[in-house]
Amino acid sequence: MTNTKIEKEYKMMLNKQEFDILKAAYPSHTVNVQTNYYYDSKPSAYARGFSIRIRELDSTYTFTLKESVPEGKLEHEFTIDSLSIEDLKIKNLL
Repeated sequence: MTNTKIEKEYKMMLNKQEFDILKAAYPSHTVNVQTNYYYDSKPSAYARGFSIRIRELDSTYTFTLKESVPEGKLEHEFTIDSLSIEDLKIKNLL
């Protein structure tokens, strides 16, 4: 099932000291390690306002296609079986 939504996000860069302060302030929260893999095409999808990512978190893979729209980013997201851009669900979306 594809989850589609408008994304508006705000990011902050933290140094190690700032991160440690936040971690100490919220001891009941856990830290998750995730790896993001970004893909592009020729001609560049990124240059046309699209970004393509597969996120790996706890052995789960989530595909995300983001499209620039006036309201923010239109995000299409769903889980896939492996870390493969050749996944059938991805091919059906693209």
